[in-house]
Amino acid sequence: MKRTERNKIIRWAKRLTDKELEDACHDLYMSCSQSIVWEMREQGYDMQDIEKRAAYENFMCQKFDLVCRLCEERGIKLWA
Repeated sequence: MKRTERNKIIRWAKRLTDKELEDACHDLYMSCSQSIVWEMREQGYDMQDIEKRAAYENFMCQKFDLVCRLCEERGIKLWA
């Protein structure tokens, strides 16, 4: 993740309430946990499309990690 992307996410998170940030974290978890790259490979998708999807999924997982860390900094308990 680029520094500008990271800073943009941090600014976005600062505007959210605790509940909104918690909900965003749960949504990001769902995005991270449902990879379709393997299915794309099995179905014979173009390698360029697979690589783009893998990069997107990697970015979303990094975003998830960052948002979880921001939740911890605010004292928001996730998965309780």
